[in-house]
Amino acid sequence: MPRRKISRREFRQLLVSFALMIALTVLAFYAISSENIDNSFAIPFVVVLAILQVAVQLIIFMHLKEDGHGYERIFISAGVLIATVTVAILIHTRML
Repeated sequence: MPRRKISRREFRQLLVSFALMIALTVLAFYAISSENIDNSFAIPFVVVLAILQVAVQLIIFMHLKEDGHGYERIFISAGVLIATVTVAILIHTRML
């Protein structure tokens, strides 16, 4: 299977996205490992960073912004919905 040649713009976008992934990972690691940051801030902060990282990976690296990915979007949306409902139920019943 021949490789598809990517443009300079697309390569730059992938490189910037990769650098963003590294930065988000370093921020999350610092937030948890630092004694200067309280856990009541660090845990929600890491969750937000994780959500951002998943969104960027799905959009940029998995190319979900392009046409022709209808089924993938449906399944990912269903998974997010199921996970959200599950977490909400666990929080509501105080099992989390």
